[in-house]
Amino acid sequence: MISAVKPAQSQRICNRQQQDKIKLAVQEIYRKLAAIDVASLPLSLAGGSAGICLFWQQAQQQVDLPGDDLVMAYLNDMFNRIAQSHFTESLFSGLSGIGWLTDHFAMNSTLFDHNTAIDEVLQALVQTKQWQGEYELVNGLVGLGVYALQRAQLGFDKQLLCDVLNHLDALSLSDVNGITWPTPNASRYHFASGQGHEFNLGLAHGMVSVVAFYCAVLAKQPQYKAQIMPNLLGGARWLMAQAGRRGASRFGRHQHCQQQSRVGWCYGDLSIALTLLRTGYLTEQQDITAFAFDLAEHCVARDKASYGVQDAGLCHGSAGLLLIYQQLYHLSGEASFVQQARFWLDDTLKRAQTPGGLFAYNGMTGESIDAPGLLEGSAGVGLALIAATTDQCPAWADILLLR
Repeated sequence: MISAVKPAQSQRICNRQQQDKIKLAVQEIYRKLAAIDVASLPLSLAGGSAGICLFWQQAQQQVDLPGDDLVMAYLNDMFNRIAQSHFTESLFSGLSGIGWLTDHFAMNSTLFDHNTAIDEVLQALVQTKQWQGEYELVNGLVGLGVYALQRAQLGFDKQLLCDVLNHLDALSLSDVNGITWPTPNASRYHFASGQGHEFNLGLAHGMVSVVAFYCAVLAKQPQYKAQIMPNLLGGARWLMAQAGRRGASRFGRHQHCQQQSRVGWCYGDLSIALTLLRTGYLTEQQDITAFAFDLAEHCVARDKASYGVQDAGLCHGSAGLLLIYQQLYHLSGEASFVQQARFWLDDTLKRAQTPGGLFAYNGMTGESIDAPGLLEGSAGVGLALIAATTDQCPAWADILLLR
């Protein structure tokens, strides 16, 4: 019988031969990124200099590549440009992402805090009686929550986190299956169904991100347990009720979608399985844990051609699958998950050894472009490869809501 309590598991997934290949691949990524003009990049976690800074840090700490000068060059450029630039509030392309990075690098304290102005802007945004924007991770309220949670962890004011939690509660809807969060009608990720509210089932842009965020809050700020537990359990059980047969997948991109979904970090069965497994372990709910294991094993058995992998990126490529399977293994100790992590590690390494193999695939145009960033580009691939040489999920994966 599957235990609802998380077992201890700490072991790196790569063997010695893979470790040597990883070092060569990371060195090549390092070389190409070092040649980029810093000022030509946007200031963002997803595709710009903030995300690349994470790669420099990890390359220095884990693979013994020189990173201090590069990190400082990127950070100085960031601080010089931030006052003259217009930003959204979002985690992956806006202010909260830049603020998250400086906290992640332990650059802020009560004596000097780079994020004071950022906090003021974000706090003013969430003072509204009703949140009008996106609720999701990449562009919305959950992304602000990821930043606010890290601030709370570091001992800064918790008011922003409280406001985010209150807004998420106000945005929730209940039905016979549990609790969920509707996609705004004006959203760029709205999927029209003609059936009233629509519900996005992605981790990047949908209600899965809310469940994953509640997991992070419960794990790191357990004093909010009474407030978030009804929504966490209700959200998990509503999500479980959406499972069905959609070709090779059990979940579509949204509630009424009958087409099978790709398998990736952004959408699909695997990121849902990890989110539900975290939920089951944290809440000690046997039914949720068992469902998550069954879904993850379904992904293991699924034909790899049906995954829809077109590139190596974190968002919907092989590096993201490597990272998720690695985390599933670290959480559960199941041998099938480490085997899958190694499969996708090998796949990512093969792509890295191929000219243009780390280009990002655009599903709208069918083209592949040379992208340097974290979410879809080579910096994110490098981060996932470095993570494969460690024995635990990296702290930077908080922005992906994987831990």
